[in-house]
Amino acid sequence: MAMNLAFATGDLPDVMPLYTSLAVRAMEGNLIMDITELFEKYASSQVKEIFATNPTALEAWSVNGRLMGLSNPVNSEPDWPFFWISERKLNDFNGGVIPATLSEMNALAHWIREQTGSYAIGIDNRLRELDILLPMFGATSEWIARDDKMVWGRTQPEMRDAWAQLAEWYQAGILAVDFTARTDENVVADFANRRFGLLIGYSHIPNGAAGRAFISLNQDDDLVAIPMMRADGNPLTTVADAGYNNVLMISARAQNPQAIMRMFNLGTAISNDANRPYFIADHQFNTSLGGNMNFWNRMGTGTGYVTDTRLKYNRLWVALHAFTAGSDGSDLRNNRAFGAYENFRRITDWVNYGTSADAWEGNWAMWSMLVGAGSQTHAFDMHAEGRTTPTLRWGAHTATEAEEGINLIDRFIEFATLAIMNNDVDRQFDNWIQFFYNNGGHQINAEVNAWWAANK
Repeated sequence: MAMNLAFATGDLPDVMPLYTSLAVRAMEGNLIMDITELFEKYASSQVKEIFATNPTALEAWSVNGRLMGLSNPVNSEPDWPFFWISERKLNDFNGGVIPATLSEMNALAHWIREQTGSYAIGIDNRLRELDILLPMFGATSEWIARDDKMVWGRTQPEMRDAWAQLAEWYQAGILAVDFTARTDENVVADFANRRFGLLIGYSHIPNGAAGRAFISLNQDDDLVAIPMMRADGNPLTTVADAGYNNVLMISARAQNPQAIMRMFNLGTAISNDANRPYFIADHQFNTSLGGNMNFWNRMGTGTGYVTDTRLKYNRLWVALHAFTAGSDGSDLRNNRAFGAYENFRRITDWVNYGTSADAWEGNWAMWSMLVGAGSQTHAFDMHAEGRTTPTLRWGAHTATEAEEGINLIDRFIEFATLAIMNNDVDRQFDNWIQFFYNNGGHQINAEVNAWWAANK
């Protein structure tokens, strides 16, 4: 809301972390500075070296050869979809055996429905869980190549199959009858309080609100990650978002843009263990809200941090292998995989001190993702097997996408909700497709395919 007001008045802050649609609006309104020369002259050698590992991060926010913003060179993280369940509940169902097929998952969901007397699988009123569920049906919400052209996954036939599964679950009472009134926060609270049994989420669930709330209220229990499976029995694959959706931009009215670039350089140096400037080389940074990294957290909001693509996610593997090898972690303190020692320390603190440690929920989360539930470890395994591929669409939103995007997503959710609640999948999916093409769909397809022809 604050940014929309700033756009309306033209009174923009000097530096802005923006999401795609707002960034496109800002460029179209000539509110943003061309930083081509600024980047060349004032960006540090470290920043330039990192961007050189993935030049498309700069190309994504370049218009007619002019660099308009800086985005994180790491545009997709290896991840995987899961059903999350209480360890105790799964033990009660079948002795802790992980379901491997959709029929086995349905049997578990029906059992939970009978046990709870309410519902089994949580979804919210924005259908966030639908996007996570899509790989079960070979579907995706991303842009994909099909028949030598780019198509939007939300408009493809397999999306209908995902809607049909949710409709089936809703009719069976497996979804909450009032899910349209339930926010993401309601779903988190219900899961933590054991009002339903199966949470749909990615590998980072233990380190998010749902996982931490659950373990705080259920310290005698734990979470189990059930890898999502294809409905047809084939190996599941996923399409990762490879778009540079968040970008740091500088206002055209900024009086000292070179100072902003230098702050960006320093934020990058802080975020990368190697090659820190001498005056921060031995400094430890607290990333909490009130800590001494808070300013730099905000400076990096638009990009995540600009971190070496070869190292950013390697820190998790480094921590895991150090732990399993029996290391004391001393060799990780200056490791170039930024954060590896912190992750290692959290794992060992959970093993050694459990809930008696300060901020123990974070220790448990790291343990769960890498060792206990092993969700992040599984995600990396799947990535290594080539089961996760990035979408070929990495460019910024087109003009029509920026103009119509929010409306299209809102109406997609509306049509999907009607399909689920009324078991009216075919008609509502046809209505959605018609709405898409009547509201900029043809133009969006043309713009995206023009971009792809120039960049594939």
